[in-house]
Amino acid sequence: MAGGGRIVIGVGNEYRRDDGAGPRVVAELTGDLAGAELRVTDGEPSRLLDLWTGVALAVVVDAVHAPDHPPGTWFEVTAGETPESPATGTHGAGLGTAVALGRALGRLPRRLVVLAVCGSEFGFGAGLSAPVEAAIAPVAARIRQLVVPD
Repeated sequence: MAGGGRIVIGVGNEYRRDDGAGPRVVAELTGDLAGAELRVTDGEPSRLLDLWTGVALAVVVDAVHAPDHPPGTWFEVTAGETPESPATGTHGAGLGTAVALGRALGRLPRRLVVLAVCGSEFGFGAGLSAPVEAAIAPVAARIRQLVVPD
């Protein structure tokens, strides 16, 4: 996709409850975003770099542990901004590491938008908590606005 293109990346593990928010949003968008690539990954930094290098727009959806925010709350961060929340991703070396590495290696997309969904249940098992499930449609709607502007 060198020089152009759009990609939506759902980060997470659908068998770790709320950590499945990213993949669930991608499933919600399947068939809706003509011309945009939809991918799911575990958040390992080199895989993220490979997915977003050379694209015009990368939108990443990831679940975060943010005890000061109710589950299901979500926020948008553009690369280069730091959220005021103490939220942390649910992956040991993940999105933050990938952004830092991408910046150092010149492998960030032209525009990187992160949609972080606050979760509370990250144990083993399938299915999102009710508040995180309720956030899926609004997060998907925001991605449609970002990827297919009027």
